[in-house]
Amino acid sequence: MILALADHHDEADSVKNTPERLRQNLFSERPHFSVHVVEAPADSDFRLNGFSLWFPAYSTWEGGRMIHMEDLYVRPESRGTGAGKALLSNLARIAVSDGYLRIEWMVAKTNEPGIRFYLAQGARAMSEWESYQVDGDALRALAAQQ
Repeated sequence: MILALADHHDEADSVKNTPERLRQNLFSERPHFSVHVVEAPADSDFRLNGFSLWFPAYSTWEGGRMIHMEDLYVRPESRGTGAGKALLSNLARIAVSDGYLRIEWMVAKTNEPGIRFYLAQGARAMSEWESYQVDGDALRALAAQQ
């Protein structure tokens, strides 16, 4: 499903993750993230219809924990069935019951159906913020600086 998600964003060649790496990171003594899934019906060609992957983060301004949702993906043939809403609602229940302040995530500006879905669930765009990253050679060069 990670490959399907990457393909959805025309980034299939960018995936470096492996099933073994996922197992190590999810089932280690200190897991790096949590995953929730929506199972597919027994007569489906797939075992899963969707997943959400998230991890705790901290808000320095608010002084409390929040959830960063890295991915929410539902197979195209399962969209509109409530799978995405179930995944997001489940994460909201965890946030409320465990005292997280909020759930945050990023959405590609070109993902108009995803944006409409999130807005319909009560999300709001944080348009005053830009997303940045440093990786690869730039990350190594930054790390080498004194």
